[in-house]
Amino acid sequence: MKTPLHISLESPDQPEVAALIEELDAYQAPLYPAESNHGIDIAALSSKNVLFAVGRSYNGGSVACGALLLCPMYVRIFSHRIAVDQAFPLEMKVPNAKTRLAMAEAEEIVRDKNARFESTGGLFDDLKKNSGE
Repeated sequence: MKTPLHISLESPDQPEVAALIEELDAYQAPLYPAESNHGIDIAALSSKNVLFAVGRSYNGGSVACGALLLCPMYVRIFSHRIAVDQAFPLEMKVPNAKTRLAMAEAEEIVRDKNARFESTGGLFDDLKKNSGE
């Protein structure tokens, strides 16, 4: 049985998170040519247009992390799970019309500096309220 993770938006500027990122970079480095390795430093991951999440085990230790860079036509996701599972955690597909619309909406939110949440709970509450559920 897999242990559930508690995932929350956190600062990437934590020693244990930096260790996860270094581990992932070390895993990915030999998989691609040097010119294809584009690591992101902690300062960049801490910028306002990045959503950074940390997955913690039942005892509070960080076991996974991921970042979503919100900017026009570009989303970069990385996750410690890639290193652990040695696979991308979801099937990659070309975005359909609904997804492209959501991406445009996300770009608008970032551009207008709207809808920042203090917690994932606030984010999910807002999503429920605006989805009609």
